[in-house]
Amino acid sequence: MSRSIALSIIIPVYNVENYLSECLNSVFNIPISSTEIICIDDGSTDNSIEILQKHASAHPNLTIIQQDHSGASAARNHGIDIAKGDYIFFLDSDDYILSGENLKKALHLASSQDADIVFFNALVDNERYYINSMQDCTLPITGIELMNLFYKNQGTVPTPVWLQLYNRRYLLTSKIRQKEGSYHEDELFTPEVLYCATKTLYINLPIINYRQNRPGAITTQFGSKYYNDWVNIGRDLFHFFSSHKATEDVCFRQVIGIYIQLIFTLHRHNIASKTYMSARDYSIMRACIRTPHDRKCYRLSRINSELMVQYLNNTLPSIIRKSINRFL
Repeated sequence: MSRSIALSIIIPVYNVENYLSECLNSVFNIPISSTEIICIDDGSTDNSIEILQKHASAHPNLTIIQQDHSGASAARNHGIDIAKGDYIFFLDSDDYILSGENLKKALHLASSQDADIVFFNALVDNERYYINSMQDCTLPITGIELMNLFYKNQGTVPTPVWLQLYNRRYLLTSKIRQKEGSYHEDELFTPEVLYCATKTLYINLPIINYRQNRPGAITTQFGSKYYNDWVNIGRDLFHFFSSHKATEDVCFRQVIGIYIQLIFTLHRHNIASKTYMSARDYSIMRACIRTPHDRKCYRLSRINSELMVQYLNNTLPSIIRKSINRFL
């Protein structure tokens, strides 16, 4: 009788020949024997497929799937459909596992509690922690409760899918998938799966090294699609929470946070907010106001986005800041 698979590691691969071997070697060294590795080549045009095939010849638990270039979301969704592990871990092919022992601990915690989702930590460029220091949460709480803990800790919910282990059964029954063909898909997917989850955990261990802003990465490619997709993610997340009749403040603070971060990024690239944001988006922002801070950000964004940015960066003259705090 064949042994069940404890963990499926799903790795989208697209033109990462300079990083792929390091990523794969880190996976092969984890001390979890019942693991399958699913690499989905997303139409690479460099030597990535050759590197995959070389490693597959030495590692029978590595499966290679090839697809036309459709994006990381489509690759991950494909991986979910064919995975057999009890838990699923998404790893980007330009990142790598720092500690197989920490991954094993996270998996043991997930299995022992039959958790829907387990969050963990990461290092950014081998320097700082992705999630601010936060106490372990090793007894199950709902996804909404975990979202609230994250907000108390750092003012937002960390959304990268590589920060979590997912119960495959939960993903299949929830039928939540990543939005294909879109940038910023994590900003939609993670709040959705958290909102529906009843058993979530957090363990403050760094498991991967995240390479930030590497040359050629999607997150460094700014353009019309990048910004339009960002707007649409905000709309989609608002629709999701509204259609589920959500009442929790944390849900709508996450939505307004998406728009505020978008305005910041547009301002940094000298682009007017109205280039991409319509009256509909400002209406969504207004509907999501839950705190005085949200209200100030919304009103300042309508008056002048630069004013909002300067207010949040604390670079306004004190008299103007005092006036804003008093009258807005």
